[in-house]
Amino acid sequence: MFNRKPDPKFADVDAMHVRPDDNSPESPTPGAGWPPSPTESVIGNDLSIEGQSITVRCKGSLRVNGNIQADLHSMQLTVGEEAVISGSIAADTVEVYGKVHGAVRASRVVLYASAEVEGDIQSQFLSIEEGASFD
Repeated sequence: MFNRKPDPKFADVDAMHVRPDDNSPESPTPGAGWPPSPTESVIGNDLSIEGQSITVRCKGSLRVNGNIQADLHSMQLTVGEEAVISGSIAADTVEVYGKVHGAVRASRVVLYASAEVEGDIQSQFLSIEEGASFD
């Protein structure tokens, strides 16, 4: 299991923000989430996790932008636009912008327009944006 220690270089991440009226190209897009919150763990788009019987667990918030072939358990999970997850997901809240191949179990699930989900969804609250794909 991996444990993340706070990185002092990023202690001032809260000081970084984008003004709501800033329409410059550098402004983050919805789902981009940069900079990530200090309590958010990130699996980048250059990272791939593969293997049999692997479960990735996060006690807090997890953002996945890479390729995961494993089960994911987290309090809050965001599947980025570039992400591909092959495995089951269990979380309190799941926001999907990318691709998921497997079952999703959560209290709240949101599928955004770029989402592609192939598998069962068990949820108390389900929101599907126009353009999202769910099979």
